[in-house]
Amino acid sequence: MHPKCKQNGMALLSVLWVVTILTLLAGSLVASQRQSTDTTRQWLHQAQARYAAEAAVHLTLYQLLNHQLQPGSEDSEEEPLQYADFIVSSNIFSEGGKADINHISGPLLHKIIQGLLDDPQQADAIADQILDWRDGDELVRLNGAEKRDYRLADHPFTPSNQPFKNIAELQRILGMTTPLYLQLQPLVTVYSGQSNIDMAAARPELIEALGITTNQSRRFFNAASSRLLEISASVEKPGFSTTQLTSTIALQPGNIRDPFHILAWDYSIPGLTDMAVNLLPEQGGRNATER
Repeated sequence: MHPKCKQNGMALLSVLWVVTILTLLAGSLVASQRQSTDTTRQWLHQAQARYAAEAAVHLTLYQLLNHQLQPGSEDSEEEPLQYADFIVSSNIFSEGGKADINHISGPLLHKIIQGLLDDPQQADAIADQILDWRDGDELVRLNGAEKRDYRLADHPFTPSNQPFKNIAELQRILGMTTPLYLQLQPLVTVYSGQSNIDMAAARPELIEALGITTNQSRRFFNAASSRLLEISASVEKPGFSTTQLTSTIALQPGNIRDPFHILAWDYSIPGLTDMAVNLLPEQGGRNATER
């Protein structure tokens, strides 16, 4: 082979290698750029959805304070709002219509858990363990558990032996499962301070768990139940996960300077919640009592 042809062949081969490497680098750069664009798009959506949810809660608050809405009335059950590509809906629930896990009696707590679980033995264990968690001693109930039992089970948490600070703390209970926690979460509170439940303002799921038959078609909030509310907002957009904001707010009628007080302000993505989500106030949400 002529030396010049051989040199030309080597040069062509070198050029092909360089072109191949550049093509791979370009492809990698395009893929990286696409991933960065998708991430930015997701962050933008989350920011927009978050502020849309906050706007919905504040709008509901404004309407409540100006008597444009009455909690529990038919007028408070509005159609979802359409904003740009977002569908925003909000709901109002009374904390008085929930079971305060720091104040309800043992038999009432047992009845609620038994209404949610098919296994009576498991229900009794969970109820007793909740009661053992909130009391101030190390005495173990019949089906309960105290610090020694948690250590023997190699559980990452031990009972605080004091009232629950927030509902998310229930996830630390020995034997608590994700499905049960998700059922309990909307039915219980730490804010009402009541040993009883305002059944007229209770959710249908709680009424069913207690085995009560009622013909009541909608909730009714009395004056006391109307002052301590859960206002939740849900934001949906096709192609994206739903964003939900759940707030607990104490209305203070007659207080012009401070007409309401935020007790809790938590964000979540329904359907993706697991035992880690909202385990602590700084994870998945912002709890106003911990600021």
